[in-house]
Amino acid sequence: MLKARINAFVNVLSFVFFLAVLISGVVLWLFLPGSRGIGQSVFLGLERHAWRSLHDWTGLVFAFLMAAHLILHGYWIKALPGFFRKKAQ
Repeated sequence: MLKARINAFVNVLSFVFFLAVLISGVVLWLFLPGSRGIGQSVFLGLERHAWRSLHDWTGLVFAFLMAAHLILHGYWIKALPGFFRKKAQ
């Protein structure tokens, strides 16, 4: 039961951080492109470097959460037929 709660918590946090990475990436791509003075330098009250920092840090947390997700599902992944087993010749 505890593992299921931890798994649910990791899944919800992963989704939240995925959305943060996605939204910040879209903002950087569409609304704050480049750093050569082309386009805007502020969007929703945050400058481009703040959006970039948000994107980088949320991406890093998301990567760690995905690692935790894979660790939590390690037994399931190992149980997949032929996934880690060499085929008999």
